Amino acid sequence: MIVPKQDDHDKEVAAVKFANWLADHGAMWAKAGHVPSKPSVVDSEEYKAMPYRAGYADVMKIVKYMPDTPKLSAVDDAVLESLVQINYGQKSIEEGLKEAQDKADKLMTR
Repeated sequence: MIVPKQDDHDKEVAAVKFANWLADHGAMWAKAGHVPSKPSVVDSEEYKAMPYRAGYADVMKIVKYMPDTPKLSAVDDAVLESLVQINYGQKSIEEGLKEAQDKADKLMTR
């Protein structure tokens, strides 16, 4: 979620309150497959009762995010392209992952 910079302090406070409300009600987003950002929502009975969600949320404990770099967008696009090719059967998993790694390495060494 992006909140544009506000010159009006009241609007800024309202935006933060809304973002907090949205995070508090993360179970509704979970119905679309999103992992809630607040542990209290992940730990809630409502969330745990959803099929497949509890196991999916456990992945968040071990996820490793890509390092922040100006090249992140280009690397992300290159990796996604390879993953799409895997998904559509245009490349094997091994070929696609190797290609994604090679593209990422090349972009990061520029």
